[in-house]
Amino acid sequence: MTKNLIRSVSVIGLGLIGTSLARALQAASLAQSQKLSISGYDNNFSVRDKKEILGYGIDRFETDFQFLCSSDLVLLAAPVEENIKVIKKIKRFLKPKTLVVDVSSTKAAIMKVAKDLDIPFVGLHPIAGSEQRGYQNSNPAIFKGRPFIICGDKKILNQPKVKDLLKLIKGTGAKPITMDAKEHDAAFARVSHLPQLISTALINFCEDDLERSGAGFADVTRLSGSAWLVWRDILMTNTDEIASALDSFADELKTFSQAVRGGEEEKLERLFERANKNHKKLQKLMPK
Repeated sequence: MTKNLIRSVSVIGLGLIGTSLARALQAASLAQSQKLSISGYDNNFSVRDKKEILGYGIDRFETDFQFLCSSDLVLLAAPVEENIKVIKKIKRFLKPKTLVVDVSSTKAAIMKVAKDLDIPFVGLHPIAGSEQRGYQNSNPAIFKGRPFIICGDKKILNQPKVKDLLKLIKGTGAKPITMDAKEHDAAFARVSHLPQLISTALINFCEDDLERSGAGFADVTRLSGSAWLVWRDILMTNTDEIASALDSFADELKTFSQAVRGGEEEKLERLFERANKNHKKLQKLMPK
């Protein structure tokens, strides 16, 4: 069996996703009869965290970017604005053949920075996660059966090391999907960022009626509990696409408003029937 070109990985940002992905890549590598050497860094770690992380698939905790950048693969797993700062800092330490990837929720901004710095870079976005946070809740199985978005131009996606990365990603049980950064940001403005803002706006709109609400309202507004610091970078690095999605959704709401105000029962029924079909389609796509 040909050895995978990715033999060492450095993870910068050891939260739930960064640690889960490191563990999943290690498991995939072991299945290919090869063990990865994994080092990690997180500037929010306490002395205790630095010791405990070694029990979660990380071989070494480094305190200097210079040591992290000698790996075959550098994985940026902090919020996107922090990842952008990091990529600028590590530029001078990177080996010529080191591949840098990130798992941020937006892609165009960070990929432009990487291109301007002439850094070999592929944007990753695993559509997986948990309401829990931190490396203590990491789970290498969260990627199984889930879409795993890969953003990059044809030239870099055809490079041997990137192809080997795709083999490891497939080995996690995820389903790789390639798309360009603009397409990614537009799509996730609709299916991820918009739902967050709808949930946030709805609970604020109904703040005087919360005592009267039931389980359905709680379900629809579940995302309103998301932390601002998690969403700040997403909203600030995908402004145009999110604003466009909000405008389009406002038009959709206007369609419902006009139908309700006009007592257009048949039109409302068609809208519900369409929604029911789309709901069934979505349920089939969700992991069992």
